[in-house]
Amino acid sequence: VETLEIGDVVKTWNWQSQSVENRTIVWVGKKHMTVKAGVADDAAGYPVRVLKNAIAEGVPYKDMLITPEHSLFFENKFVPVRMLVNGRSIFYDRSIQSYDYFHV
Repeated sequence: VETLEIGDVVKTWNWQSQSVENRTIVWVGKKHMTVKAGVADDAAGYPVRVLKNAIAEGVPYKDMLITPEHSLFFENKFVPVRMLVNGRSIFYDRSIQSYDYFHV
């Protein structure tokens, strides 16, 4: 994600047609986050670590870090990842105090 630029073409999943589509990137954003110590984990800004296979076999295919408000798509609905935190396979990663995140 860090190397994607406007004009790059990426493969996306169209859930309505159940097909892969090539889409051209029209916007890329980057922001820096510093965790606010002493606040509840979700409000503090800790990233959420979703371990490999936490959702299903091969989903995700490797560990990933995402912001608490990043949503995952389940059964035609977006669910903020903070609502999936279980403390084991999906958890706030308190070892990270600051990070950059990207939007495409």
